[in-house]
Amino acid sequence: MSQDIFVSVLIPAKNEASNLKSLLEEIRIALVDEAYEIIVVDDGSTDASLQELRQTRHSGLSTLRILRHERSLGQSTSLYHAALAA
Repeated sequence: MSQDIFVSVLIPAKNEASNLKSLLEEIRIALVDEAYEIIVVDDGSTDASLQELRQTRHSGLSTLRILRHERSLGQSTSLYHAALAA
C-alpha cells in the first residue's frame, strides 16, 4: 500500500467460512474513507475459511492480509500474531 495505514483491524478466525465474507464487506463499507488494513488469522480452521479469505482477497479486497496457523493456537495467540504483523 502506498498510503499510510491509520486503522488495522485484527480478526482471529476459526471455522468461520460462512461468516467471513459478510464481516469483511461490513468492515470495508465502514472504513471506505479511511486508510486501513484487515489482518485475519486463520487459527487452524478445518472448514473452508482459508479458501474464503483467499477468494475475497483475490476478488478485490487488497487491504486484506491473511495469516495462517496450521493448528489452533487460540484467540490470544492469534491476536498477538496479528498485532505483530500490523
